[in-house]
Amino acid sequence: CSLVGSEMCIRDRSFDRELTPEGIFEIQMDIARAIATALAATLAPREPGSDRDRIPTQNQAAYDLYLQARAIPRTFLSSNIDRRIELYKQAVQLDPDFALAIGEIGYQYCERYWFETRSPEDRAESRGWIERALALAPEEPRLLWIWAEHLYHGYFDYDGALEVLEKVEEGMPGSVDLYSLRGNIFRRSGRSAEGIAEAEKAMLLDPRNRAYIADHIYSFIYTGDPFNARRIADRLRALPDLSPSLQFWVHCYELYLLGETQAVSRSLEGVTVEDMGIFQFFFVEVPFLERRFDDALAMLEKMPDDPISFQYISWPHSHVRARINHASGNIDHARQEAELALAELDALIAAQPEDARPVASRALMLAILGRDREARDEAIRATELYPITQDVPTAAAYHANRLRVLAIVGESDELAEELAKYLALEAKLEHIDYLFLDPVFDRHREHEAIKAFENQYTFRGRESY
Repeated sequence: CSLVGSEMCIRDRSFDRELTPEGIFEIQMDIARAIATALAATLAPREPGSDRDRIPTQNQAAYDLYLQARAIPRTFLSSNIDRRIELYKQAVQLDPDFALAIGEIGYQYCERYWFETRSPEDRAESRGWIERALALAPEEPRLLWIWAEHLYHGYFDYDGALEVLEKVEEGMPGSVDLYSLRGNIFRRSGRSAEGIAEAEKAMLLDPRNRAYIADHIYSFIYTGDPFNARRIADRLRALPDLSPSLQFWVHCYELYLLGETQAVSRSLEGVTVEDMGIFQFFFVEVPFLERRFDDALAMLEKMPDDPISFQYISWPHSHVRARINHASGNIDHARQEAELALAELDALIAAQPEDARPVASRALMLAILGRDREARDEAIRATELYPITQDVPTAAAYHANRLRVLAIVGESDELAEELAKYLALEAKLEHIDYLFLDPVFDRHREHEAIKAFENQYTFRGRESY
């Protein structure tokens, strides 16, 4: 039937039957099948009763717990991740064969691994739950999507993840999640144009999806495109009821591309650390970059996490205090805090020797302590632990950290040489106007070559912007 006719077909169907807890899923599935048939939804041919048609669980209480977990906002806070895991596990206790809930537990452990801990234990836990779920429902598209996410975030297995997503597309055609994940994989693997194209498809399919629009801003930050970064930020700004972290996200391109702090600073006013989720480190970083050192120290006292962790940072509070004291000229205090930070960072590295984040922080502390050779070696080691070939935009952050180390221990000629290599990287988060907000670069700003780079690569005042 035609589209109009399809509407009539569905309207003419009778779904009159008693609504009971036991029968609710059969009714839902019946209606879904009727709509798909009426609209001539021709997915991959399958037999009735296949995994894709299977009701997720017959246990209403388990399904309620599953829905509660799904409703918790994806802010990447540890507390939210823990709460989701708890609810999904309760659901699985009620129905040990609830494959979707089992898979979502694995997804949450993967989120914890990627955004916070980088712990091999969390990655292994994620894999175990996902494999258990796939053993129950090997063709379930959502579980395959979770498996692709795990390959991508857990192992940087881009080819493997993309291959799985081809199967996902058969069961989830036109899925926003599909295009968004594929776009992220392309973006992180250095295929920026393809990543942007996939992200644009996702936004067309779900133009009010705040999380995906916000994430797309970073596509243009990474590639150094302030015009399009602002275009997407304006689109996000136009949506109602933005969370505090998304209100910050609206302005993040101004910070990273233009080195302008005023808007992001205002967006942090009246906001709690918990509201900002994974972006809480900006509560100390923004006042530091604005040279409001006392404010930065005051905010540090309110930070609940020690160390402060993000995808490319691991900052014990002593590390932050060392940077602040060094920037404000309190060298003795800076070195005292750097010694404390080294002890904490050494413990983190002993626990997870392959984690580049504490290694990068350690390099900066060694530089503040005047242990030049060790600082240089550690800065290089961080870039080797997290190479550009593994993750283009995030790996660039470790190269930016090396520049900070060289700004402390090296001469301007050497810094200029390494800065040229950094600015030539295909994708990066910290562009030159942001980078030079850091006080460590102050003594090099008048060097002829460095001034030339600043004039060449600045985005401020460009007509294209």
